[in-house]
Parts: sequence; C-alpha cells; structure tokens
Amino acid sequence: MDLPGGDGGGHVADQDRDDGDATAEAVALDHLSDGRFVLGVGSGDPGDPFVDAAEPKVRAEMLDEGLEVIDRAWTGEPFSFAGTHYRLDHVQLTARPVQRPRIPIWVGGNLVVPAVRRRILRWDGSCAYKGSTDAPQQLTPDDVRRLVAGRSEPIDVKVSGGDPAEFAAAGATWWGRWIAPGAPEDTLAIIRQGPPSR
Repeated sequence: MDLPGGDGGGHVADQDRDDGDATAEAVALDHLSDGRFVLGVGSGDPGDPFVDAAEPKVRAEMLDEGLEVIDRAWTGEPFSFAGTHYRLDHVQLTARPVQRPRIPIWVGGNLVVPAVRRRILRWDGSCAYKGSTDAPQQLTPDDVRRLVAGRSEPIDVKVSGGDPAEFAAAGATWWGRWIAPGAPEDTLAIIRQGPPSR
C-alpha cells in the first residue's frame, strides 16, 4: 500500500522511504503517546536543500491530496482514491488512531499565503510562520485573531515570540520557543526556566 506521508505529505523528505510508512507510524506514535500525538505538516520550504525540487504548487497539491488520503486511511475503513498525484485502489489501514475522529493535523507554512491559510482552516491547527523563511516577520495577536475568526470550530494555534498572555487572549493555544543548537547544558538551563508566566 502506498499512502502519502513522505515528500509533500508532511514528513521529512527521504527518498528511500515508502510514503505509507508515515501514515502508519503516526498511528503507532498516537498509541505510544496514549493519544497525545499531533501530526505537523507542510509542503516544504523551497530553500531547504532536503526538499524535493518539485514546484511549490505541485508540492502543495501533493500535500492536499496526501492529507485527504491520510484522513481516509485513519478511519480504518477500506477506500479508494484517485487524484493527480496519488492513486489507491481498495486499500485499508486496519490500525486506527487512539484520538477520534483522527490524529490532529497542524499545518505549517507562510501564513500570508492564502492557500496556506485555507489549508490551516481545513484541518485542526496551525504551526505557521509569517513571511518568507529568509525574511520572517513576527506573528501578532491580530494575526491569530483573524485566523481563529476564520473558522466556526475551535482550532489550535501555536505561536512563538511575543507576549504569551497577549497571544493566549487572541486565541493561541500553544506557545513555543526555538532553541538554537548548542551545548547541552545551555539547552537544559533554558528548559529549567520553565514556561513563560501568563
């Protein structure tokens, strides 16, 4: 069975992987974590040397199709799918996630791109950034408010930087901090500081 989950399907690009591995491995991780796993996906940064050389539009199409297939696979029911990039006939992933209706899918990408915003609102959460990766801009509480207002159902929004309390008031549900690679003791010191206060 060849299910999406590799390039364009939200997994680190690795040309030697069977694309279906990530779909089944996500279910395994959901079981191992007792239903706390979140699948973060994106179509890939064009500047990343590990990303497939396909055009960004093609990678985005592959991601959208891949997410539809993953969503169907996680039901545990047999299904078929015929898209531009993926075709599956009468397949079934019998292992089901702990979480219902599925493992949450959080979409990353450049929030200022309309297709990325639409994809975020279609799924369960956002781990998006703002601006290009070579000239990033800080997400603002207003960005979060606009994103949350675009959906009638609750949505998880992960942000970083800024004032965590302002982001929480705007509707963000997660705040993260990127820690640059360095000495283990420096990383541990940052972790020991704990989460920011509200």
